[in-house]
Amino acid sequence: LETLERTEFSVITLLDKSGNAVMQYSLTDLRSAYDQYGLSGDDQMVVGGANDDVMKIVNGEMKPIEA
Repeated sequence: LETLERTEFSVITLLDKSGNAVMQYSLTDLRSAYDQYGLSGDDQMVVGGANDDVMKIVNGEMKPIEA
C-alpha cells in the first residue's frame, strides 16, 4: 500500500482474465481500511468477494478480520 501511495494512482481496478473491470478501490479507502483494522508493516489485507469481506493473510492462510 505504501508503494502505491507514492505513485500517481488514486484508484485500483481489478480485472478478470478477459480484461473486464470487476472491482475498483480508491487508495484512500484502502488506507482507511488498513488503518481501521490495525494492520502495519508486512501485514497483508485482502478485500473482495461478494460481500467485500476483509481478510488478513496469516501464515499463508486467509483469516477474517474483526473491526
